[in-house]
Amino acid sequence: MKNVFLALIMLGFSVSHAAACINEYYDHTKLSGKYEELLDVPNTSAKFFRHGFDRDVLKKQKAELVAADSSFKNLSDLALIELKIGDRQKGVAMLEELYKKHPGEYNIAANLGTGYELTGRNSEAYALLKKAVTLNPQSHEGSEWIHLKILEQKLQPKPDYTKIINLNIPPGITAYYNKLNDRQLRDLDTLKNQLIFQLRERIAFVPPKDSVVSQLLIDLADVVAITESAEGAESMYRLAATYAPEENSLIESRLNEMADVLRFKPVQKYWYVGVIAMGIAGFAWRITHRRRKLRRAEF
Repeated sequence: MKNVFLALIMLGFSVSHAAACINEYYDHTKLSGKYEELLDVPNTSAKFFRHGFDRDVLKKQKAELVAADSSFKNLSDLALIELKIGDRQKGVAMLEELYKKHPGEYNIAANLGTGYELTGRNSEAYALLKKAVTLNPQSHEGSEWIHLKILEQKLQPKPDYTKIINLNIPPGITAYYNKLNDRQLRDLDTLKNQLIFQLRERIAFVPPKDSVVSQLLIDLADVVAITESAEGAESMYRLAATYAPEENSLIESRLNEMADVLRFKPVQKYWYVGVIAMGIAGFAWRITHRRRKLRRAEF
């Protein structure tokens, strides 16, 4: 009997050890509570949103561009490197000269508009980016309308950055999610991809704290919660908190709601461990019961 229980203990240990050594890539829990495991990390993970640029790579590119011919494309790329890691005023001046000669070139118009915004010239940035969108409406996955909405609010006497995306999602996001139909979910999925594009570009240039980035991250987190997972949304809300100029009660409320959704995840995630444990207990009971019957029969 001792050997049987020893074997059962070893079997139980091996099951537990196997569960602990699963190579998980990404946990995926819907607001409905449904759980699944993905084999890859989605592009909404907060780790994909980083401030700053690889200076060594850009310095190497700059040296190569300086040594190359002075085509307008090379000069535009040089100006962009100045905006990223060099003298932004110099980058803007270079792009202004290029724009005079190539007013129909989308990249030059869009980069100059961005340069104007980075140097505080928001009115000029808005006018130029509005023109750039007419040159290439589908640029940046059709997301430049978000950039224009940002500038519209920056130009207001009292900016309200919640009006950029204007989701109007109430504090109870789970209840809101349960009322959405398939078409609304598809529209939010499209918006999610556009927000991802805009935020990756903006966060690279803009360090914490920043009200625009914080609000857009809250909007993205809301959309991720609805279309993707509570885990992804939680990481985005936390990133939004790092950008918030002051404590944000909505972020705290959303984090608490995500915690409620994720509370029962371990039960769903390791349900099979419980099933196996019950099987082991049943197997042990049957062996014990059989041995007792045999002993009674012997007497």
